[in-house]
Amino acid sequence: MIVSQGDDKKETETVADMCCGTGSLILGHIANMREKNSAKKVIVTACDLDRTALLCAFIQCGINNVKGTFEYGNALTNEVFEVFYSAPISLSF
Repeated sequence: MIVSQGDDKKETETVADMCCGTGSLILGHIANMREKNSAKKVIVTACDLDRTALLCAFIQCGINNVKGTFEYGNALTNEVFEVFYSAPISLSF
């Protein structure tokens, strides 16, 4: 499930996905925003109990120039084991 908060007047939009898996819903939401020619910056908060899947989402969001906080933990019990902070990753060769 993805929760998005923002209105047309703000320059940023906050997206939260508490069971993010590999981040496909997050990336799909961002792709939808880009199709609408939205110039908003997106800030992501994501959590997953599967560390490998979470790191996949972390890398994919970085490659797609999305900043955010990625928590390895249990969203139901609010346990957090590790936190990763992403920044855009440049793939210039």
